[in-house]
Amino acid sequence: MSTPCKLTVYQIADVSTGHVTAEDGKKMGQDTHAIAQVNGGYGTIFYTSPAAVEHMVKVGYSAAMLSIVQHAQAQGIPYIRFDSDGAIIPDWPTFEW
Repeated sequence: MSTPCKLTVYQIADVSTGHVTAEDGKKMGQDTHAIAQVNGGYGTIFYTSPAAVEHMVKVGYSAAMLSIVQHAQAQGIPYIRFDSDGAIIPDWPTFEW
């Protein structure tokens, strides 16, 4: 690998799990639909594609969670990382769980 290469870089929003419901938190841990998320050691990463949002609606994620994902999608951000250490967004609803 002596030849330098240009890697593709994607934006990812960093959002606190405090902005999703406890039920969403459970779903995050159990939802293995690859188009919607990738579980990692630190938080859960969701893809914001229309197909991923469609899946999230079908699975029953909350309106609060869907709003965050759709907000990122509208800004052209393809991924969201939900984590307990993620950013608290002013004026957005928060949930204790």
